[in-house]
Amino acid sequence: MIVFKLLSFQFMCDNDTLNWNTKKLTVNSNIDFLYLSINNYTDYTYNIDNIEHSYKSKKNKSIKLEHLFNYKSLLEYFNTTIQDYSKAFTIHFEELELNTDYTLAPLYITETTLYIGIILLNPEIIKIINSHSLNHNSYSLLSKINHYECKNKVNCNNYNFINGILNKHNSNTSNTISNTTSNITKNKEFVLDKHKKIPLNNILKNSINYIPTLEIIRIKKNFQILLNP
Repeated sequence: MIVFKLLSFQFMCDNDTLNWNTKKLTVNSNIDFLYLSINNYTDYTYNIDNIEHSYKSKKNKSIKLEHLFNYKSLLEYFNTTIQDYSKAFTIHFEELELNTDYTLAPLYITETTLYIGIILLNPEIIKIINSHSLNHNSYSLLSKINHYECKNKVNCNNYNFINGILNKHNSNTSNTISNTTSNITKNKEFVLDKHKKIPLNNILKNSINYIPTLEIIRIKKNFQILLNP
């Protein structure tokens, strides 16, 4: 079985600060952390029990659960059946851009079930979804703003905000803040379905390399000192 879950990453900043279209994060030189909320809309799930049948109905090609462990195959499957998710979540995914308005990330895999997150990034879409007063779990977190260096060369050298959440390697006061955030992610449970919950920390680790990264642009503000008349 494959389970698609709706999530959102909501950042406490405007489009001039974080822009998913240009993939840039523009912050003052003295800003070290980004505030965000992860929303898990627990009532917004879409289950597919017969993957092979659902794929055959759209395209004359057989596919099994293990095929979707490959991300390229997963994207092909999603795009082929995209109207089903548009109807299930009342969001026109066929009109949206992957990795700008939303992204897909494997959240958890068992022997029989693949949990996939449809993660909203577009602030306007998130605002509309939140206005529906859906049942959801929300996690408020801090992300350390620094470059992400990874071993497999996927999404490297730019800012990966999930890595910023998980990263503990800071100093002095920053270390205290980061460790507090890490403890929050480890102690919080993430609801996959009514039968299964896992630590939020696991969800973040599983999805880290599937999230678009951002170029960090640091700016210095010039302060004007006004003389008394």
